[in-house]
Amino acid sequence: EDGRVLEQGKFGNLARDESQRDAFVELVQRRRPDVIGVSGWCAETHKLVRDLETLVSEKGLTGPEFDDPETNDYRTEPLEVIVVDDEVARLYKDSPRALAEHPSLNPVTRYCIALARYMQNPMKEYAALGKDVSSLSFHPCQHMLPQEKLTKYLESAMVDTVNMVGVNINDAMNDTYTANLLPYVAGLGPRKATSVIKAINTNGGSVTTRDELVGDPDTGKVPVVG
Repeated sequence: EDGRVLEQGKFGNLARDESQRDAFVELVQRRRPDVIGVSGWCAETHKLVRDLETLVSEKGLTGPEFDDPETNDYRTEPLEVIVVDDEVARLYKDSPRALAEHPSLNPVTRYCIALARYMQNPMKEYAALGKDVSSLSFHPCQHMLPQEKLTKYLESAMVDTVNMVGVNINDAMNDTYTANLLPYVAGLGPRKATSVIKAINTNGGSVTTRDELVGDPDTGKVPVVG
């Protein structure tokens, strides 16, 4: 749930190799994932999706329990196989950031990590790209815009989205990926976001009340946001 790698491995023919199928089923039953994400850059990707859907059906693999309001009871459904947009993952797998975070992993594994993180929270992955986000394809005519203008409006869209969703300030203190969202909080920006993190670290590393965030002269707290 925190976007970190718990386990990695490689499977061969999930359509016919029974030992590989059993190994995959064992992994799913042990880890209990909410969903299976698939992507790739060749025609075999679609075959893999079909093989996984067949395997899920044949082995009765299920997703997490949920409360069904119609029956007023908990139930499960077959584990979902989702095709994930991999534009961010393709940028990430060979980037300096990926090499710094996972120097011992190969590019395909780093690609899979980015796919999983994108599934969990696309907004965090877009924020982590920084200015590289403008290299993604959002519109067929975006190449007609000057780079500076394209970047400006993409950043504006990120500000709108981040402020609509919100950011948990304590999560941002404990997770660098969440901290990447702080510069897009209205009124902050990159410089003030860095100052916020430094100020909170100076005052204990977490915020428990709004007074601590904005500064309270009665308690002597140093203002985090003026």
